[in-house]
Amino acid sequence: MTYVTLLRLILRVKSQPKSHFALYATGKVYTHLIIFCILIGFRLKAATMLETLKLLFPVFIPSWQFFKEIAPSPRIEFALLRTNQDQAKWQELKLRAASTPNLLISLFYNPHWNEALYIMNCAEQLIVSSQDFYAEEILKYIKTELKLKQPDLEATPYLQFRLLFTSRDQKDLREDLLYSSEIKEI
Repeated sequence: MTYVTLLRLILRVKSQPKSHFALYATGKVYTHLIIFCILIGFRLKAATMLETLKLLFPVFIPSWQFFKEIAPSPRIEFALLRTNQDQAKWQELKLRAASTPNLLISLFYNPHWNEALYIMNCAEQLIVSSQDFYAEEILKYIKTELKLKQPDLEATPYLQFRLLFTSRDQKDLREDLLYSSEIKEI
C-alpha cells in the first residue's frame, strides 16, 4: 500500500457521515494519522508531496457546502429547583469554553470547544428527532458543569432544562419554547 493510497483511505474514512460524538472521540486519532502521513511524505518525491497537499487542502480549509440552511441555534436554559413542584427560575447555560492561551494548539486540539459543539448538536437533534438520548446527554453535561461550579447542590436537588429559539419578528424579539425536559433529581 503506497503512502498516497493510505492517505486517501484515511481521508475517505474521515469524510463518512458519523455521529458528532464519534468524530469528537476519534478526531485526535485522525489528526495524529494525518501528521504521521505528512512526516512520512517529507521523505517522498516532490510530485508525491504535491499530490499529498492537494489531498490535504480540503481538510485544512473545509467546504461550507454541507449546510442545508442557516438557522438559529437553540438556547439551552436550566433551572435548579428545591422541590419538583417549584416554579422554575431559568438561567442560560454558558457553553463557550475558556480561551486557550496558545491559539495555535487550540486550532488542532480543543476538547472543551468540541464538547460545547457536541452539546449544541444534541440540542438541535433533540428538536428534530425527540430522542431521549440527546436529552440525557444535555442533562449529563449540565450536571457535570453544576458540580464543578457549585459543589453544594443539596438545597436545590432537582434540575430541569428547556430549549428556546430566539428570532426577530419585525421589530420585536420572539422566544419560542421548543422543548422542556422532565424534572430530574441531580
